[in-house]
Amino acid sequence: MTNPMGKRIFPAKEAKVPDSANRYFIVSINPAGALTLAGLAVDVAAFLLLLDVPALATGHSFAPALAGENRFFLGISLMYLGMLADAFDGFIARRFRWESEFGRYLDGFVDVFNYLVIPNLALWRLGFHGTSAGALIMLMIACGILRLSKFNMIGNITDKGEKKYLGLPVFWSQLLFVPLYLVFAYASAWFFSACALVWGVMSVAFIINRPFFKPKNPIVMAVILLGLSAIAAAFFLKSLHP
Repeated sequence: MTNPMGKRIFPAKEAKVPDSANRYFIVSINPAGALTLAGLAVDVAAFLLLLDVPALATGHSFAPALAGENRFFLGISLMYLGMLADAFDGFIARRFRWESEFGRYLDGFVDVFNYLVIPNLALWRLGFHGTSAGALIMLMIACGILRLSKFNMIGNITDKGEKKYLGLPVFWSQLLFVPLYLVFAYASAWFFSACALVWGVMSVAFIINRPFFKPKNPIVMAVILLGLSAIAAAFFLKSLHP
């Protein structure tokens, strides 16, 4: 069959119902996917808390909170709980053979929110804003999305017999938030420069063509993330009862 321009037309193929669909909905969520969505719910709560927090005063962040600043610590605590859920959904999927292409895409979309939106909002609340900061934030988000898109295509790589990441994984945005927050609290004059340097280098590392270490012990990761969440929660509780 050809069109009036003489070009051949191929008839459209009938779409098949994907394996991830069920009788009532277009997708079926296994327990690993449910954990991903639970982590997203926690991160949405963190996002809403951080969105409603007034700008924090430099050098004041460990003092009793004013004007609702205590919500900042609660938001950070939830941010790390969301990261914990993200760290374990893949582990559970592999452990119980619940891995699927749909699960990988779902995790990638959630990661955009977890690691490319929330840490930037937290830094914005700490004072990393303005034209140059906005440009670096947009660069970081763009490079992070490119890195996640590549990961959805190829997954992990094997380098010297070990599973590794290609490009720096985007979860480092939350881990690197910790030293940046300490700079904000104890050396506020250097905060903007530190953010610019770390975010700029990290953005390039997202898309650099080299392998990066992949954590292998989920218990160590759980202890680190629970510890960070607990510390932030402790400051939140302390701010309620100065």
